[in-house]
Amino acid sequence: MINEIKNIIKNLNGRILTFGLVEKELIDEIVKNRQIEDFLILSFTKQIQYNNTSECLETGKIKINKIKRKNKKKKFDHIIFEVSDIKDNINKIIYESLSLAKKKIYFYGNSKDYSFTKIVKRYKRYGLKIKLQKYQNKDFVIEIEMKKINFFVKQYYRMTDFFVSLYEAVAQALTS
Repeated sequence: MINEIKNIIKNLNGRILTFGLVEKELIDEIVKNRQIEDFLILSFTKQIQYNNTSECLETGKIKINKIKRKNKKKKFDHIIFEVSDIKDNINKIIYESLSLAKKKIYFYGNSKDYSFTKIVKRYKRYGLKIKLQKYQNKDFVIEIEMKKINFFVKQYYRMTDFFVSLYEAVAQALTS
């Protein structure tokens, strides 16, 4: 799977945003790729940030809304997510990635960490083209091709997800 991610990184161009991509060999691939004009590498669990200088900076809590505000005019061409890093913020990540990405979104990880079917289901309802590649050891890579999505459609699904999660939390509290 790491070789597949390396091949994806070699073919990327433009502005890149990654979450959870902390493997040194993958970061080196991003730095080597001359077609990438700007990149930002963040991690929720390790609290680090890389930028074009390829220096590792310690960060506090990462807020997705802040990233969205800073990059409102210039969206990222490609976004890469490592699932075990973002699983606590997955609902917010999915919603905000629709506003941050221009071309493609990639998810990779192990299905023990988070079920890939939930990710596919959430993006499929927006009518996006999705490619899923599964590996023998329960690893997966999901490629999502972006298109313009209506603001009201995004808000509708955001509210739907909120009420579904609220219902599940109340049901869980009542049964335990």
